[in-house]
Amino acid sequence: MGRLSVLDAFRGLAALSVIIFHYTKLYRDLYGHGFPSLYDFRYGYMGVELFFIISGFVIFLSLNHIKSWKDFVFKRVSRLYPAYWACLAITFLSILTLGLEGKERDWLDFLANITMFQRLLSIPNVDGSYWSLFPELMFYGMMLMLFVTDVKDKIIYVGIPWLLLCFVHLNIMPIKYLSLLLNLEYGVFFYSGILFFLLKENSKEYKLIVVQLLVCFLIAVFGYKFKGQLPQQIIISFIYVVFYLFIQNKLNFLASKPLLFLGSISYPLYLIHQNIGFIIMNRTKAIFDGSILIVLPPIVVSLLLAYLISIFIEKPASQALRDWYSSQSVIDSESKIFSKGTKRIVN
Repeated sequence: MGRLSVLDAFRGLAALSVIIFHYTKLYRDLYGHGFPSLYDFRYGYMGVELFFIISGFVIFLSLNHIKSWKDFVFKRVSRLYPAYWACLAITFLSILTLGLEGKERDWLDFLANITMFQRLLSIPNVDGSYWSLFPELMFYGMMLMLFVTDVKDKIIYVGIPWLLLCFVHLNIMPIKYLSLLLNLEYGVFFYSGILFFLLKENSKEYKLIVVQLLVCFLIAVFGYKFKGQLPQQIIISFIYVVFYLFIQNKLNFLASKPLLFLGSISYPLYLIHQNIGFIIMNRTKAIFDGSILIVLPPIVVSLLLAYLISIFIEKPASQALRDWYSSQSVIDSESKIFSKGTKRIVN
């Protein structure tokens, strides 16, 4: 079992947390539930912040294993888009045929969502869960720039002004357009993931990393949008403690088969569950008559759909794209060798 398998368990837990929040608290706010609000998983949405920290860790790790910017871009595209397009099509067609009040979208919305950059076009998401993809893409763009400009190894110095801008945006003065480009709203979590990675790798700049990680923690707890909200602050603190325990190899017991399975399908599960689940609950309300068991059918269906998408679309498509890309790289290499050989013969 890989040393980073605990991250897959984290992904599974984060996805499950968001799903239960959507099926309890969010669904109640939108359409109403028959069971008491006491059972709502009202803070489950904070699984997204955990996703962002995981992304910071994993993406910075991946930068150490690529040879060119093309490799980075292609790996991200082949990883993100096949499952996303499948979930997008299923969700859009489900709403179109079965209906979902307040979530109707037209074909223009669908076409814009194909790009994954619909936020830049001021076009609504086909599914509310898609909102977190844009910050992810902006973070990837920033990491790509670090790689291209060859300052990846100086991230802890580049990160200082980034952290400062995050603090200013969150607490002093909103920086409207730059905040999108530089991910100032959620940058503190992505950067925390990077710092956790550097801490795990025993970087020479240990003290500076610890200081910056502490600053990230303080901004996340006291300077983020949850400032003054004790439950959220406690949960954010818990997330940081848990991630620290992970890099100290104290949480290997979490790498169990159920959580690893959830982690393996967490991406399509996150993308497919929300509106599909709402449609199912709308149509089964009468059956469950106000019982909290109403959340079970959409959970089961979402898990099944995510598994099928992962097995039959996400993994095969990603592998096919990567095989094609590898073959192109081989062709390019052979062309360069042939070109050099020809020049020697001519000369």
